[in-house]
Amino acid sequence: MLKKRLPEKIDFEKYVMRLFAAWCLSAFFFNLAGGATLAIAAAAQTSIVTFALVFALQFLIVSLIAMALRRKHKERADIGILTFAFTLYALITIREAESWYYGLGMAALAAILAFYAYHKGWLCLKSFVSSVGKWVAMAVMFAVFVLLVGGTAIARYKSFTAPNYDFGIFCQMFYNMRRTLAPVTTSERDMLLSHFAIHISPIFYVILPLYALFPSPVTLELVQPLILGSAVLPAMLLAKHYRLSNLRTVLVCFLTLFHPALVSGTNYDLHENCFLFPLLLWVFYFFETNRYALMAVFSLLTLAVKEDAAIYLIFFALYALLSRGRPRTAGAMACGALAYFFIAIYLLTKYGNGVMSGRYENFLPEGGSLVEVVKNVLVNPGYVFTQLFVDNDGGYAAKLLFALQLFAPLGFLPFAVKKVSRLLLLLPMVLVNLMTVYPYQYDIGFQYHFGVLAFLVYLSVVNLGEMSPPTAKKFLGISAAVTAVLFAVAAFPRSTYYFSKYFSNRDDYAVMNEALAEIPDDATVICSTYLLPHLCERDEIYEDWYHQTDETEDADFVILDMRYNYAEYREKYEALGYTDIRIVSNGDTPLLCVMQRETP
Repeated sequence: MLKKRLPEKIDFEKYVMRLFAAWCLSAFFFNLAGGATLAIAAAAQTSIVTFALVFALQFLIVSLIAMALRRKHKERADIGILTFAFTLYALITIREAESWYYGLGMAALAAILAFYAYHKGWLCLKSFVSSVGKWVAMAVMFAVFVLLVGGTAIARYKSFTAPNYDFGIFCQMFYNMRRTLAPVTTSERDMLLSHFAIHISPIFYVILPLYALFPSPVTLELVQPLILGSAVLPAMLLAKHYRLSNLRTVLVCFLTLFHPALVSGTNYDLHENCFLFPLLLWVFYFFETNRYALMAVFSLLTLAVKEDAAIYLIFFALYALLSRGRPRTAGAMACGALAYFFIAIYLLTKYGNGVMSGRYENFLPEGGSLVEVVKNVLVNPGYVFTQLFVDNDGGYAAKLLFALQLFAPLGFLPFAVKKVSRLLLLLPMVLVNLMTVYPYQYDIGFQYHFGVLAFLVYLSVVNLGEMSPPTAKKFLGISAAVTAVLFAVAAFPRSTYYFSKYFSNRDDYAVMNEALAEIPDDATVICSTYLLPHLCERDEIYEDWYHQTDETEDADFVILDMRYNYAEYREKYEALGYTDIRIVSNGDTPLLCVMQRETP
């Protein structure tokens, strides 16, 4: 009788989830109402009584919604509400924190939440996506990626925030290519010079027809996200080749397009490395499907990206030989890539500006060459291992953070191998990103990881193809949660900053554009870095920071960006005989200083 009077077992889990959801929502609304909440002063300005009342109200609302939803969705209602509340709070604080370390922490919480939901059976990933639906999903994700990344890039250009490196140089290069087919610039090395003397990149001619139809820097800002986003197609075909379900294929597409390293790599506008991501994935796909003619075509296109693109094909050939047992394929690819690499090195050394071996100065004795780099790697492997972890300042955090930024969004899937030999696909990352002390090559804010990212996506798909469906779903669910959070870290603050900057200062930019339009097209110009892309359609233009000047300087105009402190440059050109002919302002805000040399 006593047992019958005892209350039923209380489901504490649902109440705990509701408490956490109410907590996240309360903090979210306090952030909206009071601004910054990640500072210690925020707590002092918040009444604990008010917060308690808001928290109680949120808990009541969450409970009522959960009770209504549980009739149909049962336990999934509570985890869904908690996920929604956590996502809101994560997004608003990510924007405020603007920190990768904070983002990784939030991503870890998202991974725990996803794992918990899956473990309890509340996040059951059923293959409800149809064959047509996965194509629709892919198209929608591609459009979102291009619009977000491309829109941000255009806002960056229109707000006069895109610099000469790496945008103004390509704007002038395409202007010249459209007229004469010659990829020459004056703004890249402060002299008339072919860009191919720096990097051998004939791949740029692929996008010349589009630029010829729409000759504008805006076109170039859109080209890069279109190229990067196109990688989703070979990624989806690889997933299909490995017989992943429609839903798992969609999740692979999501991981490919919204990997934070992809959007972060566009921070400095256009670069030839963007071609590596889709082209290498096409090489891998045609390798898997035994279409060697097409594989050869895309291998040649990959080599056309840059002289060091051969490195990726050489490592893939090593993988094809040792892990997949295809000696003919591996031999042909390795020989072709090596031959191209040595020819490119010869051409750059004899006719160009040489090879950028200085990026591996930690392996170069004074006056050494690339041969010395190879020698040091072979005879002193212990030294190599030390260089994999240390950065240019002697610390260890930068390369560790870089590795986490690459692997965490993929749920560390590249390491989930059944054959250890597949880890050969990680060697390009070791050589290109970790062995160097050149800081930009282990910073996802630059573009030096696009080729490596193709290897990681390919390795993830191969590993997923050998997993049981439940294990693959669990990996993909957790990976998608982490990717979503870290993509927000990479994209959200960046996009809101540039859009806000543009819309807040549109009048200033209109005045600047109007003034720059008055500069004659045939004039020789020296200008500030952020002005150069807007003045690039001319034979001679130079960036003031790099330009070597003396008493013989005869540029027609010097145009300085007065939004920043350019007093030093102004004094320099005054000493060379230039005087102000116009100060461009919007009200009391000086924007541009236009200088011209006094005629004798």
